[in-house]
Amino acid sequence: MKPSVRLTLIGLIAVLPAAAILGYEAARPALPAAIVLGALTAAMLAWAAHRLMHASQSPLSDTEAAGRERELLRAKDAAEAASRAKTEFLAVVSHEVRTPLNAVIGFSEMLREGYAGPVDAKQREYLEDILVSARHLLRLMGDMLDMSAIEAGRIAVRPMLLPLRPEIEASAALVRTRAAEAELRLVVEVAPDVPPLWGDRTRFRQIALNLLSNAIKFTPPGGTVAIRAESRGDEIVVAVSDTGIGMSEADIPRALEPFRQIDNAMSRQYEGVGLGLPLARNLTELQGGRLELTSKLGRGTTVTLFFPHAPAGALARAPTHLHTYG
Repeated sequence: MKPSVRLTLIGLIAVLPAAAILGYEAARPALPAAIVLGALTAAMLAWAAHRLMHASQSPLSDTEAAGRERELLRAKDAAEAASRAKTEFLAVVSHEVRTPLNAVIGFSEMLREGYAGPVDAKQREYLEDILVSARHLLRLMGDMLDMSAIEAGRIAVRPMLLPLRPEIEASAALVRTRAAEAELRLVVEVAPDVPPLWGDRTRFRQIALNLLSNAIKFTPPGGTVAIRAESRGDEIVVAVSDTGIGMSEADIPRALEPFRQIDNAMSRQYEGVGLGLPLARNLTELQGGRLELTSKLGRGTTVTLFFPHAPAGALARAPTHLHTYG
C-alpha cells in the first residue's frame, strides 16, 4: 500500500470518532469548537503515527540519520500536543454536557413530584426512565473529567485517617437498593483489627462505588457481590468480588485501559464506556496504592486494592495535610 494511501486511511480512522459527535447539540456555542479541536487532534495523531511508521528505514547516511532524528522529535512533539489537546477536548465537552444534564435532572424531579400538576403512573414511569438515563450520563461525564484531570496531572487528593468500616459501609449503602433490585446478595466484611486507611475520603468512596457498581452490573440474579477489608503485613487490603460473568485472562489488560470494553457475547449487552476500572486504578495509585484484577470467564471477578499503612505521625498532620499528585 502506498504511504499516502495508508496515511489517508489512518487519518480517516482517527477522525471518524470526533466527526461522529458533530450532530450532537449543534446549538451549544462551545461544542462545535471543541469538536473541531478533537478532529484536529485526531489528524495530528494520524500524522505522528505515519511519521513514526516510516522513520526506521536503513541503511542511512549520517545526514539522513540526523534528518530522521529530527522527524522523530517532531512526531513526538506532535503526539504530545495531540494528547494535551485531547485532554482539553474531553474536559470542554464534559463541562458542556453536564450543564444541560443538570437541568434535565432538576426539572424531571420537579415534574415527578407534581410541581407542574398531577402526574399519572405512566408519566411517572417515563420520568423515572429520564432520570436514570440522565444520572448515568452525568456519572459518565464526571468520570471523563476525572480521567482528563489525572492525565493532565491536575488532580489533588487530601489524605486523612479513614476508619474503614464506616467508609465501606457508607459506600455499600449507596448500592444496596440496586443490588436488591438485581436480586443479588451484598456482603460487607471488615476485619476488626484493620487499621485506618491514610487516604482521600471522596476518592476512596469513588473507587469503592465504581467497583461495587461494576460488580452489580456484571452479576446475574442470584449471585453475590462482596466487599472485604483486612490487614496483610504492611498493607491494607480491600477487595471487591462478584460471581458474575467474569473475563478471560487475556482480556484483563484490555479491561484496565480507558474506553476499552471486553467484546464478548456476555458483556456486550451492558452499558458503559470502559472507564470504571481504569479510573479506580488511577485513583488508587494517586493514594500510594495499587490495583490487581483477577477473573475467570463465567465464574466472576475480584478487584483487590493494596494500600500502605498510614505514615508515622499521620494523625497530627491529618486535618491540614494536602498532597497534589501528577
